[in-house]
Amino acid sequence: MQQKNKDNKLALIEALPKLLPKMKFNSVTIKDITDKAGVSRLTFYHNFVGKEDIMNQYYDHMLDLYFETQEDASFPDFSSAMISCLSYWQDRANDHTIELSEPFDNLLLAPLGRYMKWIFNQTQMTDRLSSQQTEFLIGGFFQVMLQWLKNPGERSAADVVQDLLRILQLPA
Repeated sequence: MQQKNKDNKLALIEALPKLLPKMKFNSVTIKDITDKAGVSRLTFYHNFVGKEDIMNQYYDHMLDLYFETQEDASFPDFSSAMISCLSYWQDRANDHTIELSEPFDNLLLAPLGRYMKWIFNQTQMTDRLSSQQTEFLIGGFFQVMLQWLKNPGERSAADVVQDLLRILQLPA
C-alpha cells in the first residue's frame, strides 16, 4: 500500500507540469491534475494542500533526479558544477517541464540552494566561504539563472558562469 501511495503522489507531482505547456497555471484545476494523474481528488488532498504545493514538491523532485544523475560525477571545479546546473535547468525550461513565471520561479530557490551547498562541499569551497557569502552566492546565482533561462539563446552556460566568476574573482 505504501508503494501505491508513493506512486500516486509521484503521478500528481508529474501531472501538473505536463499540463502547463497547454494551459496557464491559474487555469489548471485540481480535476485537470487528478484526471492527468489518474487518481481521485481525495488522493490529491491526501498529499497536497493545493497546486502551489505540487509545484514546490515538483522542483524538489527535479533536483532529486538531477542529484541521481550526478551521484558519481566529480566536478573538478566550481565552474564545471555551475555549467552543469545551468544546462540541466535550461533543458527543463526548453521542454516546458518547469514554470518560470512569478511566483513559481522563486520555488526553484530552495532546491537550487541545496544543490549549491552540495557543490560547495564537493569543490571544497565551504572552507573558504562564510555563511553570508554562501547565501549571497546562492541568491545571486539564482537571479542570474532565472534571467538567463527567461532569455534563451543570448549566452551559453559557460559564458554566464565565467562572467559570474570574474565578478566574484573566484578561481575557476
